[in-house]
Amino acid sequence: MWFLYPSFGTSYSLFVKVNETVTGKEANDTTIFQLYTSKTKVVFSQSMPSTFKPGLKYTIMLRIEKSDGSSIESPLGTAKIIITYKYSVKVKESITTKTKLFFTKAVAVDKSGVVIQQVSFPKHAESGTVYPGRKLQLTVQVTEKIRSCYYKMFSKGTIVQQGIFAMNRLSRKQTIRVTHKMTPSFRILVYYVRRYGEIVADAVIFSVKDIFRNKVMICDDLRE
Repeated sequence: MWFLYPSFGTSYSLFVKVNETVTGKEANDTTIFQLYTSKTKVVFSQSMPSTFKPGLKYTIMLRIEKSDGSSIESPLGTAKIIITYKYSVKVKESITTKTKLFFTKAVAVDKSGVVIQQVSFPKHAESGTVYPGRKLQLTVQVTEKIRSCYYKMFSKGTIVQQGIFAMNRLSRKQTIRVTHKMTPSFRILVYYVRRYGEIVADAVIFSVKDIFRNKVMICDDLRE
């Protein structure tokens, strides 16, 4: 006697052997099966962008399918989509992880199982503060092959930094240093020029913490 202790999501190989008593012939067969915790699952499309643009809608594309990856069957109806996100809050030396609701909606599901919805990101995800003297990593993405793109950084109406990025691929990470000249905010403009003179550009605004360049200490020597 043996017992099978299932581990959900794990594949098992089942081997069956049959012996016919009268003729003495034997036959066997092997099949592979998998155990699942539920009948259906939700899969996000790999074509969804990994970043979002503040102020614009973000498109969520997902597919409801059987746990084995096959299409769902009738009867069809509605499904309630619930998406949450996690973020960390640091208070002194303690870091707490919190979970909040991002999106929830009851949607109609057809035989394809595909659901497409446009959503807006939370306001606190659209803003942030950077500090002078620190580095800021940007991800520059384009939709066509180009050799390079240019950038200009503006603060208080003047150009505080400019340069050029070499673009050997459709996505590139670039690190820039934030200075005190960029307080209280700066805008970075990234652009390139197409073959026939068309300019493709995008810009993002960052807030910079307005702090002293040097440490300042005030004390007095008054005596009662």
